[in-house]
Amino acid sequence: MKKKSTRELIAVLLGGGQLNALESAELAAFDPDAAAAELESAKQRIKEFEKAKLTGEEALRQELAELAAERDALRRDRDSLRRQRRIAELAAQSGCDAPDYLDFLAGKAGIDLDDAGAVAGFLAEAEKANPHCFRTSLRPGGGSGMPAEGGGAPADPPPAAGDRLGRLIAELGGAPEVAEPLR
Repeated sequence: MKKKSTRELIAVLLGGGQLNALESAELAAFDPDAAAAELESAKQRIKEFEKAKLTGEEALRQELAELAAERDALRRDRDSLRRQRRIAELAAQSGCDAPDYLDFLAGKAGIDLDDAGAVAGFLAEAEKANPHCFRTSLRPGGGSGMPAEGGGAPADPPPAAGDRLGRLIAELGGAPEVAEPLR
C-alpha cells in the first residue's frame, strides 16, 4: 500500500473520512513551519546551483536585477511612509479625526500632498462633504455675548482625543443659556 502525503491525509479528513492510527500519528507529527523552512532551503540551494552555472557577466546582471528590485521596494516603502506622515500632519492641522479616510479621499482625488494650494482646496471640500470626520469649531460662550455662569470653564476634565461626542458635550458645556425660546 502506498503511503499517503500530508495533503492527501488532510483531504481525507476534510471529506469526512477516517484515518487509521498510523496516518493520524503522521498527520499529528507534521510541522508546517519545518516544511516551510525546508522549502525555503531548497529554493536557496536551487538558486545557488543556477548561479554557479552562470558566467561572471550573467551573474552580475542577475545580482544587479535583484538589487534594483530591492531598491524599488525600498523606495515604495519610503514613499508610503512619507505619505502616511504627511496625511497625519494634514489631519492634525485640519482637525480630521479619520486620517485613513482622509488618505483614501486624497488618493481617490489624486491630490499632490506637496502642493499647498491643492491640499487647502481638497481639505475645504473634504470638510464640507464629510463634516462627521472633522472636529467642530464650537467654542464655549459664543453667541449672546453674556458670560456663562461659573466663569465658562467646564468642570469636567477634557475628553479623550478620540471621544468625539464627549468633546462636543464639553464644548457646549460652557455655552450661555438662552433666556427666550428662539423663533
